[in-house]
Amino acid sequence: MRNKKYKDALNKFTAFIKIHDTSEFSSNATYWIGECLYAMENYEGALINFAYVIKNYPDGNKLGDSKLKIGYSLYNLQNWKLARLAFDNVISNYPNSTHSVLAEKKIQG
Repeated sequence: MRNKKYKDALNKFTAFIKIHDTSEFSSNATYWIGECLYAMENYEGALINFAYVIKNYPDGNKLGDSKLKIGYSLYNLQNWKLARLAFDNVISNYPNSTHSVLAEKKIQG
């Protein structure tokens, strides 16, 4: 995703999922679709993808990242109350982690 070629990366991750929808890497590809959308400031689309990762890949390695990015997406959508709930969820579920540090930092402004 270097050089801000997010649209190209988005298309490639989407194509990967269409071909390899049952792959062990589908959760990561779905997460990175969310990251591309987030970088393109499509926070609603990003939110949908991060929520999809949480719902469909609860044991995946991008669960904490997705929960944190849901908070960021809600924050950027100016939904302060739900963003705070998302950040609180990250802090309680991932104590003493980079995720919780970033969530606390965002809460404090």
